Amino acid sequence: MNKISRRVAIIGLGNVGLGTAVTILNQGITDELLLIDRNMNKAEGEAWDMANAIAFFTSQSKVRVGTYADLKDVDIICIGASAAPPEGGDRIAELKQNANIVRSIVRESVDNGFNGIFIIQSNPVDIITYEALKESGFPTHRVIGTGTLLDTGRLRQVIAEICGNLDIRSVYGFTMGEHGNSQALIWSSVRAGGKSFLKMREQNPEKYAQLSLDQIKAKVVDMAWEIIERKGNTAFGIGAAAARIIRCIFRDEKSVIPISTYLDGEYGQKGFVASVPAVIGQNGMEGIIEIDMTEEEKIDLQRSFDLIKKHSL
Repeated sequence: MNKISRRVAIIGLGNVGLGTAVTILNQGITDELLLIDRNMNKAEGEAWDMANAIAFFTSQSKVRVGTYADLKDVDIICIGASAAPPEGGDRIAELKQNANIVRSIVRESVDNGFNGIFIIQSNPVDIITYEALKESGFPTHRVIGTGTLLDTGRLRQVIAEICGNLDIRSVYGFTMGEHGNSQALIWSSVRAGGKSFLKMREQNPEKYAQLSLDQIKAKVVDMAWEIIERKGNTAFGIGAAAARIIRCIFRDEKSVIPISTYLDGEYGQKGFVASVPAVIGQNGMEGIIEIDMTEEEKIDLQRSFDLIKKHSL
């Protein structure tokens, strides 16, 4: 008899929740996926629709409607429930309403026996992850936000295009701090095909310096708002980012990716959640990596930390 051993629940079936669910199923990351939403009819319809698609996926995960009573047997909960994104491109504007939503979900999940790992997607994700951490009472390694993982993916996309549509898997680097307008792009970490992007710009400015570093950062930061302006939401990128974290956990990958996690002295910071590179394995966040950076990058990152601290509840 097959034993279901990798269970994920998605709470909140808006665009983010659905984007996450389809990515998880398509990649075969779980044995069973539970869909939970206050609108049971919607949850049933989405579950049936996804079940129809599984016949054409490479894996055969199970998907079904769940309730909070099912959460005691779940390994990971993804929370992307949130209010509509604000106009004007500032995730901080979502804070008060989304904090209330996420705290309520976390409280009910824990009250129903959940004892796994929370993955938070709701914005402003760094601050909301801190609220989820406090509400849960869990150790810090079991409450993770998607943080600047998506921004880092966008950075890799932009650099790959500048480098002549290089395979994005050959581009590496980090954005850190806030998943938002203040994020710090750590240029000294950016590599394309194993070579420093900054050195590539110096050696061949006609090819690699057609955009200033500030213009590249603006493209990365503004990409979400460009998408929202056109289609009203972002879903697939953030869904894939959450799926990446889940895959790291279930496969015990020990991969280093930027996520929202509690700082306890790392980078000279303490007492709040921010996005930094961390090792992700079967226990969740298994260690923060303090990467080398220039003095200018440290100042930029400090500005982002300061903004998060200012708004942390």
